[in-house]
Amino acid sequence: MVRIAFLGMFLTSSAFAADPVVSSSADGTVKGSVVLNVSPAEAMAALENPELARTINPDVVALQQLATTGDCTDLDISTRGMWRPLKMKARRCKTATGFHETLLESDDFTVQEATWTVSEHPDGALLEYTLKSEPNLPVPRSLVQDNMRRSVKEMLGRFVRNVLK
Repeated sequence: MVRIAFLGMFLTSSAFAADPVVSSSADGTVKGSVVLNVSPAEAMAALENPELARTINPDVVALQQLATTGDCTDLDISTRGMWRPLKMKARRCKTATGFHETLLESDDFTVQEATWTVSEHPDGALLEYTLKSEPNLPVPRSLVQDNMRRSVKEMLGRFVRNVLK
């Protein structure tokens, strides 16, 4: 039994210093964080790809780059919905500490804002992801919040497993 536990610990990604932690606030914002065993520069480099969401976000079903101006890229994004994909156009801009994504237009969302932040941590880098999303659908807020927390936790895990190999 001890050998199996040790083998499981050995086979898990070495990029994790700790498991992702996810919480939500009263205004509906969901925040996730994970400590990574890489430098902040390595974490920032991994975030550079504007199509990152397609590979790590379990809810993104399609993503297309529309235009790039300076440090910003406009994206056409489709996410998984209960009955059909939800669509939006968003702008993703590089910041001094990560990336910030804002909603440009959508019939399906009234608010969609996301921020990736990378900072130093004694074990490497602290990666934080903050999401505020309000779908324009008759869905209970509690259901939206539960889905967002699950999605953010899974996304941070996929980031570590698939991007920081």
